[in-house]
Amino acid sequence: MRHIKRNEITFDLIYECIESDFSDLKHEEWLLELQTLQPNPEMLAVWHYVKSLGKRIAITSDIYLPKDLVIKLLHKNGFVDYDYLYVSSDIGYTKASGLLFDYIKHHLSARPSQILHIGDNYQSDIIQARQRGFRTLFYQKIMERYLNEDRRAKLLSTCFSKDLGASILLGLKALHWQKKMLGLMQENYWENIGYEYAGVIGYAYTYFIATEAKKHNIKSMLFVARDGYTLQKIFEIIKTGIPTTYIYAPRFFNLVYTLQHKEDENKACAILNFLAKKYTNIENLKQQNYNIKALEILKTNQQVIEYAAKQEFKWYAEYVRNKLQNIDIDTKNLSPDTKIGMVDTITVEFSAQKLLQQALDYLSNDKEHAPNIHANYWLYGGDAYPPNKLPTHSLFSVQQYLSNQYPQKWDFVEFLLTSPELPVKGIDSSYQPIYDDRPNKYEARRQNVYPYVANYAFLFAQDIYNIFGGKNVYFSANLMTAYLDYFYQNPTQEDIEHMDSIYHCCDNTHDNYEPLFTQQVNVKDFFRTYKKTKKRLLQTNWITKKQRAMLAIFDLFNIKIRGIKTIEFHIFPHFPPCLNISIRLMKHSTLKLSIGRFS
Repeated sequence: MRHIKRNEITFDLIYECIESDFSDLKHEEWLLELQTLQPNPEMLAVWHYVKSLGKRIAITSDIYLPKDLVIKLLHKNGFVDYDYLYVSSDIGYTKASGLLFDYIKHHLSARPSQILHIGDNYQSDIIQARQRGFRTLFYQKIMERYLNEDRRAKLLSTCFSKDLGASILLGLKALHWQKKMLGLMQENYWENIGYEYAGVIGYAYTYFIATEAKKHNIKSMLFVARDGYTLQKIFEIIKTGIPTTYIYAPRFFNLVYTLQHKEDENKACAILNFLAKKYTNIENLKQQNYNIKALEILKTNQQVIEYAAKQEFKWYAEYVRNKLQNIDIDTKNLSPDTKIGMVDTITVEFSAQKLLQQALDYLSNDKEHAPNIHANYWLYGGDAYPPNKLPTHSLFSVQQYLSNQYPQKWDFVEFLLTSPELPVKGIDSSYQPIYDDRPNKYEARRQNVYPYVANYAFLFAQDIYNIFGGKNVYFSANLMTAYLDYFYQNPTQEDIEHMDSIYHCCDNTHDNYEPLFTQQVNVKDFFRTYKKTKKRLLQTNWITKKQRAMLAIFDLFNIKIRGIKTIEFHIFPHFPPCLNISIRLMKHSTLKLSIGRFS
């Protein structure tokens, strides 16, 4: 491929060797380079400083792209008013061979010792230049510096070295890191999580959704709250042209409308309380039977409860009608040709999809001729619902982003792709959500931090859209799974201290919450079951500073309280036994004191 007397491959030579069927890609590559290459703000600052000193500037580049494109790239990124430009594809000599430096030395008619050459390739820019008498300054690549600073990024680079999506992602992250290091942008912890995690996985999943929508000719898209909040806004950023709406279909609604409490008292109680707030006769039943379990009240008043649930479902169906009309769907002429998509993150029972499908069946007045929802999930059902064994209640289609694996900590995905809203308890007469007016501290905390996460997730999506000009950038499900797992497996102390306040809900009545990453351990646990508590903590990387301090203290001494009869106080429990004393405190209580291992 090399011409005689040249030691550089050119852009044109490359395409001369490619089949003519691909010749159109030449212009596309040209445009992509111009669109995506970004300025290095650090070097741009050096550029302006050197210009202010009145020094002459010569640019050298080992690159196969034509000189006229290099000129446009420089001007687009702010590198203007230079004195000389030496491009290997134009001259035919490279820095790697050293011949370009010989050419420059001759062309400038200057002593090499008067020229400072700055470069980021040690072999080409430093060794070859020094051998020809140039003064040199080695500038370490941004990516190399970034990978040395970020262990998780290093893992991604190593494990996905041949993945184009990983290369693009690492480039974006390195640029983001550099801007922070230079003080060009300020962000708090949650904003950083938004940009580097919520934005990344939100964009990746949204790209999958957009691809599926195009494949199936979807005309409208329903984003299910709360998981669909961030996804909807990213979907709009990437400009698919598909109308969208944000719709509420929580598991709690499905629970109330279907009365499928499964003999669970907590679920039955949630149903009863919801209906009692809206129906006086049910409130009276509740008051009259205050000492009877909710399950029993629902069973003995089945007809009354079922009527109320049916009325509530009719109201919900009208709410769905309103949402569909807002995106110009003719709800009077619904049919299987009405292509409606739906977006959620994960499902096991398909509750939101079933609820929306039932509403469409109701609005169509004919289940057989109702539209079937084309649903998109990041993950569904695990092994419970393989693709050929979907629920039989309807013929809806389902697509999932992941096929054979999912992140170790799925709850992290649900935190990243949520909304700043509180749990929804109903829909009012204006079709607006009725939020929980007495949120617990965990929901309040999430509501406090999530706006930061969401806003910077949108910023990432906007950045990738702007940089690539709307071109397709694909992050595979396997890449995203590993990306999330590296975060979970390699937390920083900053991650641990901030995430310690984040809890996730474990049920559809929003009664039970667990820590997202850390262990719920208190001082009493150390006293009562020190060994078990220590084992629990040491099985995870997510140990808070307070918990580490308690581990250190209890490694020096520990106290065991055995009922009310015996208190054991062990000092230096891991050292050889030195002293064992038993002291009778009261008639039935004993204090055992030991220094060293208790014998």
